[in-house]
This record gives sequence, C-alpha cells and structure tokens, in this order.
Amino acid sequence: MPAIVFEDSYIFIFGGYEGSGRMSSIEQYDVAHDQWSILPVKFPLSIEAQSATLVSSNEVIILGGHDNSAGTKDAMMLNLETMKFVKLNSMPYARFLHVTHFYKNSVYVFGGVDNCSCQKMNVNDFRW
Repeated sequence: MPAIVFEDSYIFIFGGYEGSGRMSSIEQYDVAHDQWSILPVKFPLSIEAQSATLVSSNEVIILGGHDNSAGTKDAMMLNLETMKFVKLNSMPYARFLHVTHFYKNSVYVFGGVDNCSCQKMNVNDFRW
C-alpha cells in the first residue's frame, strides 16, 4: 500500500509493495496531461503502509509504515521543489495502515494496526 498525496494538478505516489518487495520509487501523475513519470529521487526508507500529507504547496510529510518486522515511528518531509528529504522528530508510537490529516498547522495521525490513539505534530517546530 503506497502513500498518496494530491497537489495542484499532480498526484504523488510514495513507495508501496509490489508483490515481491517494497518499492523506493516516487511516481508523479500529471492530471492535466494524463502523463506518468518517475521522480529522480528515491524514497529513503524500505517501508510500506505509511501515510503522506501535504502541509504546504511544496512540502509533504511522510509518517510511519511497516518495515517487514513491525510498524515504525519514522517521520520525514520531502520538499517537492528541491526533491530533498529531511528527517523529522519520530512519532511517539509506531504506526502503519493509519491515516493523517493536516489542519491549522498540525498533522493529526489516527489509528493504524495495533494503535487506536491520536497523535498531533505541530508543523511550525515539528514537535509531537
């Protein structure tokens, strides 16, 4: 299961599992031109079932995921202009197959396998 975000007229797909292993590719779909491309940057973690949330017109936060043994606490941000990843403060609890939502400068993380709680990260200082 990949993480997906929609930004303006593009859909970004981060990794996932393709049957024999985890994917590190980031794909972009141009809605206006009905065209797919693979971005020149690779997803730096070997995970699946993570979430992705657009927090500005050019920044995506990717959280959690499953690394083949357990859920992770990983938190990363990708700048869509520079194509650079930044590692953020880890989540307090490991999560995968969860959902996220951005609202009023905070990312909210809900549910997931083995976790029914809600977490909140302020995107001004990236503190949980």
